[in-house]
Amino acid sequence: MGVATYNRGSLLISRQHATYYPGGHNPNSADAPAQPRPADYGSKAAKRALKRACNVVRGSLAYGRTPPDLEMLTEIVQDIARVGRKTAAQAAAQALAEGGT
Repeated sequence: MGVATYNRGSLLISRQHATYYPGGHNPNSADAPAQPRPADYGSKAAKRALKRACNVVRGSLAYGRTPPDLEMLTEIVQDIARVGRKTAAQAAAQALAEGGT
């Protein structure tokens, strides 16, 4: 699709939107005020990260290897549990402190 075609399409969409919503923009759009996150936001991801970290530590100990250090375990958990660095670091520290239990 060329730039001119894209711009024509965007213009037509804008005109349709103005026709259907003459009062202005949607209040649920990006301009709406931010709402606070619920108290349990991210708890499932944290549980998943902790479970993966414990599995790595427990597996290392089961095969007679030393568990990975905090930095390496953080990267492993971040990759396999698909969580952020902060969540992965917290899960890795907890798993290493508990010994994978």
